[in-house]
Amino acid sequence: MADYIRREVLCEAYTHLDIKNFSDANSREALEKQIREFIIPRAEFIFGEEVELQITFDDGSLKTKIAMLGAVAGLITAYPDFKSGIDNLSRDAIVLAQAANLEVVFKTRTASCDRIRIEKRSGVLGRVNHLISTSEKIRDNAGHSRIPTANELKEVTENVDALQRWFSDTESLMQKLESNDTKACVAAGLLEELERFPEELPWVAQTRKDNFKARLLIEDVELATSLDAVAARYARLLAIAKIHLQREVEIHAPKNA
Repeated sequence: MADYIRREVLCEAYTHLDIKNFSDANSREALEKQIREFIIPRAEFIFGEEVELQITFDDGSLKTKIAMLGAVAGLITAYPDFKSGIDNLSRDAIVLAQAANLEVVFKTRTASCDRIRIEKRSGVLGRVNHLISTSEKIRDNAGHSRIPTANELKEVTENVDALQRWFSDTESLMQKLESNDTKACVAAGLLEELERFPEELPWVAQTRKDNFKARLLIEDVELATSLDAVAARYARLLAIAKIHLQREVEIHAPKNA
């Protein structure tokens, strides 16, 4: 199958019900038909007619997993920008997964006491939306212009740690994506978010002034060294993250014929 028609998991609905009346193939086939008739028109309304629906049942008490797959890049183009597209689509994905779970419970007439586990999962849309919201928090925390005191330096360090975790989570997500179009789209969108970060922590310019640095080296050598280290680490992490995302865009973006 050509790479450009691969699909990503947009959302998943999972139910584990303690019931025995859907143990045979015929009853499960009938249940699947009912679920499809309910979900497909709603999934097509949210994700377009190209959405693919997968329904699986596990042995034992009824475990149902419903996965909706689609092309992320194509969905994003309907929105004015990447961020708003991911935000709206991820929220719609959760609503759809909730509706799918409710339909399974309704069609099986399962009482509350027999519902062992019910989960809604927003798939790649939710993961990307989480990365965007996390990057906004990191960027906001990095934007403080005042030179941190020794006590405040811990918060700055924790924020740089959060940036490193964000980068690791981004790399992990990129490796799990199937479609080249999706990889290029997601990388470009996340790179756009990183471009909003200050290239260096705003207070760094003040620490470079000769009179400040000389005074700080005399008064608190440890603080001066720590400020330089955390500032350098932030700038290095940001630059590396941008380079990696730009590379993903260049490698996976559709080539002109």
